[in-house]
Amino acid sequence: MYDGSPMVLFPLPPTKRAGVEHLHAQTKMLDAIPPLLRILNGLPGMALVLNHERQVVLANQKLMDFAGAFGLDELCGFRPGEILRCVHAEETSSGCGSTEHCTVCGALLAIVTAQFGVAQTQVCRLLRTTAAGAEPLELEISASPVEIGGEQFLIVCASDISGRLRREWVENGLLPEAVELALEMEVLAATLSSPGMQAEGRQKVTARMAAASRTVAALMHEHADLAAAESGDLPVARRTASSLEILRDSARELEYHPLADGRRIRIEGQDATLHTDPVLARRAIGKLLVNALEATPAGGTITAGCHAAADGVEFRISNQGEMPREVQLQVFRRSFSTKGRGRGYGTYSAKLVAERYLKGTVSFQSNRAEGTAFLLRLPLG
Repeated sequence: MYDGSPMVLFPLPPTKRAGVEHLHAQTKMLDAIPPLLRILNGLPGMALVLNHERQVVLANQKLMDFAGAFGLDELCGFRPGEILRCVHAEETSSGCGSTEHCTVCGALLAIVTAQFGVAQTQVCRLLRTTAAGAEPLELEISASPVEIGGEQFLIVCASDISGRLRREWVENGLLPEAVELALEMEVLAATLSSPGMQAEGRQKVTARMAAASRTVAALMHEHADLAAAESGDLPVARRTASSLEILRDSARELEYHPLADGRRIRIEGQDATLHTDPVLARRAIGKLLVNALEATPAGGTITAGCHAAADGVEFRISNQGEMPREVQLQVFRRSFSTKGRGRGYGTYSAKLVAERYLKGTVSFQSNRAEGTAFLLRLPLG
C-alpha cells in the first residue's frame, strides 16, 4: 500500500558519527534530566532520542526490551536500523542510512525531515534479522526536533502497525472483492433462471458462477492461509506434477478475475516434471499473475512460461513496462503497494510460500527494453 512512504529516491544523509567523548557528554547531559526518561517510559510505544548524527543517546524500556538490551549502554551510539537489526544495516561499513535501500526507508525520511525542523510521521517497512531468519516488520515512525542544553536532538517514537495494516488488507482488499463476486454470482443466478436461455449460454454462465464461487472461497481463506504461512504451519502435500499443468491451472483460475477482463494470459514453454505441492505452486504463481495483470493496460498480453533449468524448473511471468527503481527496492515488502490502501500482500505472499515451503526462489528482472519478469524457480524434488 502507499500511505505516505517515500515513493522517490531521496539523497542519503552524511554517515559521519559523533566521537565517543561527545556521545558520552550528550548521554550524561540527558541523564541529568530525570523527567525526560520518565516521559519516554510513559509513552505507549518504543521511543528514543537521537543526536545530530542520528545516533541513540537515550531510549525507553520498551525499545530496550524489543532490542533485547539489558541497558542503555548496549544501544548508545547505534542508529535505529542497527538496533532494529534491519537486514541492510550491515551491508556497508557505514551502517544504517548508507545503502540504496535506505533511500526508500520511511524511518530515515522521517528522521532527516525532522532534522530540518519539521515534525514528520512515516511508515517504515523493513526486514529484520532474527534467529528464525529475516522477518518483516511495519512501524509507524514519528520524529520531532527538540533543543536540549543548546544542542539539537530528535525524539523518535515507533509503534508496530502490522496488525492495523493487516486489518486494512482484509477490510479494503479481500472483503470488497468477495462482495463484488457475490453480487456477480447473484446476477448470474438470476440469468440462469431466464426461460429463454440456450444450453450453450447456460453452460457458460454456470462455469462463470463456479469460478466466482471458487474465488470467493479462496478469498475467505486467504487471511488464515497467510497467517499459517508466516507462523510455519502451512501444510505441504508434495506429489509428482507437470509444470505446464500447474501454469495452465493457475491461469485458468483467473479466467473470470476482474483484472483478466480485456487482458490475455499467453501460456508457452516446455513441460517438465517436478515433485512439489501443486496447490501451493499455483497459489504463488497466481499471485504473480495478478501482479502482472495489474501492471498491464487493457488489451495487453501477459506471458507465462516455464522450462527446465539447472536442478529445477523456472516459471516466468512477464509483462511490458519497467518498474521504477523505488518500486523495485520495495516490491517484496509486506503491505507495500502502489495500488492504494489494503493492498501489498501478493508478491510478498508468493515469495514467502515459494521459498519457505517449496524450497524455491522468487526474483524479478525489470528494464525498459524487456519489461518486467518475475521468476519462480522450484527444485525438481
